[in-house]
Amino acid sequence: MIEVSDLQVSLGGRPVLALDRFALAAGDAALLTGPSGSGKSTFLSVVAGLLKPDRGRVVVDDADLATLNEPQRDAFRARRIGIVFQSLRLVRALSVGDNLALALRLAGRPVDPARIHATLERVGVADKASRRPGALSVGEAQRAAIARAVVASPRLILADEPTSALDDLNAAAAMDLLFGEARACGAALLVTSHDGRIRDRFQQTHALARPA
Repeated sequence: MIEVSDLQVSLGGRPVLALDRFALAAGDAALLTGPSGSGKSTFLSVVAGLLKPDRGRVVVDDADLATLNEPQRDAFRARRIGIVFQSLRLVRALSVGDNLALALRLAGRPVDPARIHATLERVGVADKASRRPGALSVGEAQRAAIARAVVASPRLILADEPTSALDDLNAAAAMDLLFGEARACGAALLVTSHDGRIRDRFQQTHALARPA
């Protein structure tokens, strides 16, 4: 599912990520840890095709991202990758339901109200479908963001610090949702976090260090 080798990324001329090798098989889940500045979020951006590395090979779901141009990467991401950003990035001008409809359109899938309702129901916010993100609690918005990430049945789910703003109860619920939705989609799951509360949930843990 993910194969990365000899990866280096610099921003503004400063090295922010260096990784010799990383691999994640289809259907598996992995936690990426490390201190602030070690490149966890940068790594997710590279795997998602949002950021081109200075060097290295990045293969996701049998596609070498270096061989895709920007429109092709955008289409690949929309169809095969679901992302839960740290800042959630729900479209505030749209209702929760319309956020999921937009995700389906971008993935080239028909907008299916029944599918949207079922996805929101699984994460416990079906009754919030007509509300805009600003009217949701932090926990509700987190659930809506997870629903948006999985509504198009991605092959890979990426979640960046998904529990950083949540209390213990909501953090456990968010991880239950991510694992449950990954299983429902048959997707690989890659989570970045420095939250020690979730470490035991993963069989695979990879620690990043700040580049020299």
